[in-house]
Amino acid sequence: MIKPGSTLQLFVLVCFILILMECLLPRELRLAGNNTIKFISLQELFNPKKIEYASIDVIEKRLLATATSHNKINNALAADIAKMPDSLDIQFPVGNDTLLDPFFESIQQIPSKKELIRVLHFGDSQIEGDRITGELRKSFQSKFGGCGTGILHLVDQMNVRHSHKLSNKDNWVKLAAYGYEKGNTNRQNFGVLASYFQTKDNVKASEIEIKKTYVAKRNESRAEVFNVFSMNDTDSNEIEVSQDNVLLTKENQNNLQTSFCLKKPISDHLKIKIKNTGNKILQGVSFDCRTGITFDNVPMRGSSGTEFTKINPALFESQIKQLNTKLIILQFGVNVVPYILKDYSYYENLLYKQLVFLKKVAPHVPILFVSVSDMSRKEGAIYTSYPNIALVRDAQRRAAFRAGCAFWDLYSNMGGKNSMPSWVKAEKPLANKDYTHFTNKGANYIGHLLYNTLINRYEKYSKQ
Repeated sequence: MIKPGSTLQLFVLVCFILILMECLLPRELRLAGNNTIKFISLQELFNPKKIEYASIDVIEKRLLATATSHNKINNALAADIAKMPDSLDIQFPVGNDTLLDPFFESIQQIPSKKELIRVLHFGDSQIEGDRITGELRKSFQSKFGGCGTGILHLVDQMNVRHSHKLSNKDNWVKLAAYGYEKGNTNRQNFGVLASYFQTKDNVKASEIEIKKTYVAKRNESRAEVFNVFSMNDTDSNEIEVSQDNVLLTKENQNNLQTSFCLKKPISDHLKIKIKNTGNKILQGVSFDCRTGITFDNVPMRGSSGTEFTKINPALFESQIKQLNTKLIILQFGVNVVPYILKDYSYYENLLYKQLVFLKKVAPHVPILFVSVSDMSRKEGAIYTSYPNIALVRDAQRRAAFRAGCAFWDLYSNMGGKNSMPSWVKAEKPLANKDYTHFTNKGANYIGHLLYNTLINRYEKYSKQ
């Protein structure tokens, strides 16, 4: 039986040890791999400091509007955007506010030219799983026509794409110029995905099965052609595609892609069979319409947006032309923020080199840079924005303007400093509890907002 006096002595001893630790231990211990352990002080525990989070009332009202009608969303948001300060609109280098006009001209001419134009959306894990991109694609296709999924990766290790699942029976490996998938790669094979897919050694034949998921959107389930993007040395005669076990006929082929005519909506049983010996390389596949617009989601997990110069410039240039790409969107930053510095000139210069490279290989394709979003870290008992986000955002804007690119400030559009906790704690959360990535609902909102910002610009262009 424990005596009351012994319990009191133990309690006093524990309190004494805690007070001693409070006095002797630092607020933060740095570990290997840029990891830290933070200790909450007694003051923070019993008297936490108060912090004012950014209001997202306007965002929630807009999201409420999205529940009514797609057309009403666009009209309501366009009206709001027209009243927004310039810092929330698309920004341009001084005296060069027509940078996106070539893209606007292309979408305006879709009905007369009856062609399919593409937009490449590169980004880090913030856009993974077709987030943001998918909403842009759906919204633009509702206005300008088009269907399908855009380009799909053959190997998706995270398996987060919501519209389709690809199974390759472990016969293919992904090799990338970025992030955690870098390895013994050949730069000559890097094209518009900044990665490529190669059959494993001694594979005599390989199959890829593509299944539509039950949550695929209507436009994603509808397509007219299925494209297989290959390297110049891949014999298209070695590629067979079957839909519900019926071989599809080739519609056309060139040194980049082989197109197959789909006879009906995308089924659950579409297979690609590669009849080959030795290693073969593919760039990806896509479901598309023959006319309209599509957006290709190119997530580069772990990337800071500084690996484009590792791409084969000749291959990238030829692919950009054959894909009829009319706009490039870049969205990076979440992998830079955790490394806190006082000056990000180095990052600005690295980004500038990437943008110069892209403009050199695709001189007639405008580039829109989307800034880093807000991110929070825990300080004591509260979450607050990383102190360097504005510095990273400013470095991105300077790099974009130096290279002659447009810029959209996502950080400010979210609400600026300390907006991320409001997104996480919204009644229907707009961001995940990692205080970095958007939920699907939040990503859809960002896609809507960027779409309406672009359409507002397009309407002004059309009236000129």
